Amino acid sequence: MFVVDSSGSINEHDKGNWDRVKNFAKNIVGKLDIGEDRVRVGMVEFGNEGFVQFYLNSHYNVPDITADIDRSVFVGYVTAAAAGDDDDDVECHIQYHIYIECLKVYMIYKVLSRRKSHAF
Repeated sequence: MFVVDSSGSINEHDKGNWDRVKNFAKNIVGKLDIGEDRVRVGMVEFGNEGFVQFYLNSHYNVPDITADIDRSVFVGYVTAAAAGDDDDDVECHIQYHIYIECLKVYMIYKVLSRRKSHAF
């Protein structure tokens, strides 16, 4: 699961940083054994709020994942902490999405483990 900072501070000193973040994620994805019953990848972004770019069950191959990473847009909002917003609400929202994605991974793992144990 990629948790990506899309706040304004990312490009504050160098406008190329957002592209570097996306390229870093794509390079990692390119080295993984992606598949429905293998490694899955999801991505959430946060700035002054969190949102899901794509879920762990959105894509099962490298080209689709990298294309979705390329489509991710730099939001550029002020980071909630810098804006003085209610940090607890933002953090809670982001943690909720991460928790849901991790729960999905665990459930998929349990289902696949049962399939393998019944295959023999």
